[in-house]
Amino acid sequence: MIIKKLTTTGHIPSTPKQVELPGLSEDVHIAEIDDPQRFRQQLTEFRTIRGQKHRPCFFALGVAGVGKSYLIDKARDEITGINVGYVNIGDEMYAALLSKYPRLERDEIRNLSVKEQDETRAHVMEDIARMSMRQLTIIDTHATIETPDGYMPGMTPEMFRQLLPCGIILIEDSEEAIQARRVKDNESGKRYRNPDPENIRRHQRINREVVNLIAAASNTPVIHIIRTGDITKDTKLVNAEMLRNLPIIQ
Repeated sequence: MIIKKLTTTGHIPSTPKQVELPGLSEDVHIAEIDDPQRFRQQLTEFRTIRGQKHRPCFFALGVAGVGKSYLIDKARDEITGINVGYVNIGDEMYAALLSKYPRLERDEIRNLSVKEQDETRAHVMEDIARMSMRQLTIIDTHATIETPDGYMPGMTPEMFRQLLPCGIILIEDSEEAIQARRVKDNESGKRYRNPDPENIRRHQRINREVVNLIAAASNTPVIHIIRTGDITKDTKLVNAEMLRNLPIIQ
């Protein structure tokens, strides 16, 4: 397969600006991670991935209610000329776990042991890795997952070794916008999300810090999208940045 050019409908700036995340030491807020020692070890493992050839796939990250899936769907609709695969790791893990836990609710995955979550994720990643070898693929997952013990990183060194992503798309929005979406979901009975603005602010901050540390360790570009309220503008920025970071794959 050869991907030489990614095109989108509409105008794309010739030199799109990528917002750089601030530099951080590994000790910044690391106490908020569920297992700081394990995360430090993972950062060491992420460094072993440097220099390997990237595949045409991107991780898409963002807290619940940021509108990540909607934005990515719109971005995919704008891309012409090539097929763009999309997969949600949480959905795939849930489907895999239902055979073992028939009454499991999707949001209860985070309550399983870290070991079981890691094993399930590794299993579904095999299929996702095969997809990413055939076409441009966007992988929807978590930067961190809030647990009773702290925030558990959602990306692991093994995931990076299997996929070799050419970029990480981190999507953020204002606390007010995310709160409004969560309240709407809660009222509809779709699922419960904590609408507290402080919880949202803290989770976005921790996501940003964890993504920055993983990106620096693995030498992976970060596409940091702060939503503007203009879906057309946001969509064009996502696609322009993917174009800028998409490798030519033979």
